[in-house]
Amino acid sequence: MPFQIQTLGWLGVLERCRKTDEQHLLIENYWFSSPPSIIVSYSLYAVNFLRNTFLLFAEKNSETPKHFFLRRSGPLRNIANEEEVLEFFERRGWAIIDTAQLTMAEQIQYFIQAEAVCGIHGAGFTNCVWCKPGCRVIELFADNYLNGCYEWICEVVQAKYHYRIFPSDALLNARID
Repeated sequence: MPFQIQTLGWLGVLERCRKTDEQHLLIENYWFSSPPSIIVSYSLYAVNFLRNTFLLFAEKNSETPKHFFLRRSGPLRNIANEEEVLEFFERRGWAIIDTAQLTMAEQIQYFIQAEAVCGIHGAGFTNCVWCKPGCRVIELFADNYLNGCYEWICEVVQAKYHYRIFPSDALLNARID
C-alpha cells in the first residue's frame, strides 16, 4: 500500500525492505517489534512516537477543510443511507473525504487542520492521532458493531470525542438518523 511505502521511507528503512508476493519463505533472521499495547488500550508512548516522528511530513502547502466527513467504502460497515447523510453534511459546508484516496502527508495535513471530524467507524479515524487538542470527533456506529479503539487515541491527543449508535442491518451498515 502506498502509505506503507511512504512511512517506511520517512523512517529511513525502506531500502531494507523487499516487497514479495511469495507466501512460503525460509527466513534466516526475523525481528518482531511488539505493539506497545493491546488494541483499545491507552498508549501514550505509541501516540507520541507517531506524532513526533511523522507530523513534520504533513503536506505543508495546502489549506484543507476545517470540518469534514470521513467517507468509507467497502462491502461492510458502511452507511445504509449514505447519499442522504453526505448531502446533510455538504449543506452545512462540510467537505467529504475518503482517506484511502489521499497520500499519507495529505491525511496528516487534513487532521492537523481539522476542527471537527465525523464519520462511520473505520480505519480513517486512525488519523485522529494527528488532531490538535480540542478538535471535535464524532464517530458513528452500527448498533451491532461497537469498537472503542479510536476513543483512546482522541483521549491521548485531547480531542473532544463523541459517538452515536444507530440501527443496522446484517452487513453492519448503519441507518443514520
